[in-house]
Amino acid sequence: VASEARSLLGLPPERIEQIPDGVELGHFKPRPWREDLPSRLLYLGPLHEEARLDVLLRAFAQLRDERASADLELVVAGAGPRRQAYEELGRTLGLGSSLRFVAPNVDLDYQDLLRDARAFVQPGPITSGHALLEALATGLPAVAARLPGVDELVDHEQSGLLVPPDDADALAAALGRVLSEADLRKRLGEGARAQAEERFDHERSADRHVDLFEQLAVVRDERPTQPPPLLSLRRDGPVVLAAARASLRTTGAALGGLLRRK
Repeated sequence: VASEARSLLGLPPERIEQIPDGVELGHFKPRPWREDLPSRLLYLGPLHEEARLDVLLRAFAQLRDERASADLELVVAGAGPRRQAYEELGRTLGLGSSLRFVAPNVDLDYQDLLRDARAFVQPGPITSGHALLEALATGLPAVAARLPGVDELVDHEQSGLLVPPDDADALAAALGRVLSEADLRKRLGEGARAQAEERFDHERSADRHVDLFEQLAVVRDERPTQPPPLLSLRRDGPVVLAAARASLRTTGAALGGLLRRK
C-alpha cells in the first residue's frame, strides 16, 4: 500500500504512516536450535494461481535431483482452487512422497509445522494471513520472492534470502544454501526472530495504532464539520495507510488501548 501511494499519488515518504501487521511473539516462539532437523521445507498459505506454487514445485524438483537426501521433503499446508492442479504437477515432476499436502483443520498445529521445518518458502505475493510473520517469529529462515510487501518483511541475508520472482533456478539455489549451510540457517533464524521482536511485535503495533487514532481524533476536533476518515489519501490532509493492512486483532487491541487511555 505504501509503495503504491508513493508511485500513484506522488506522496513523499514523510507523509505516509506505515505500520506493519503484528504477531503475538509469546505464542510463536523459536524452537531450541537443532542441527539434525529433517530437510523439510514449508509453504503455508492459500493454494491459488497467485501463490505461484508451480514455481516452488519446479524448484523443489530441481533441488531433489541435485541432492541425495532421503529426508528431503516439501510440506504444502493450505487450501484453495488450485490444489488438485498442484498435486498433479507434483506427480508429473515425480516428487512422490517427498511432497506432502496438508489440509488446514482445527486439529492442525501450525506451530509444530513451523518448528519442524528448516525453512519457510514464500514463492508469491502475500495475499492473506500472517504465515510469513509467524514463521519469522518462530525463528524460521524465509526464502522468498522479491516482491512488493514481501521485501518489506524479509531482509535479504539477515532474516532470509530473496530471489527474483518466477525464477525456479534461483529459488532452488537459495533453498539449497539454507538446507546445506547450518551456520547460515542458524544466523538467518536468529535474525528472523530479532526482526520480529523489533518490527512485528503485536503489542508495539497496537500501541502505534493507538497513537495514530489519537492523531485522527485531534484532526476531527480541529475540523468538526468533516467526518474523520479512517483511510485518507488526500494530498492536503493526513495520510493514514496503517489501517488498510492492519489485522482485526491488532486493530482491536489498538482500539482497546485507546479506550483505556481515555
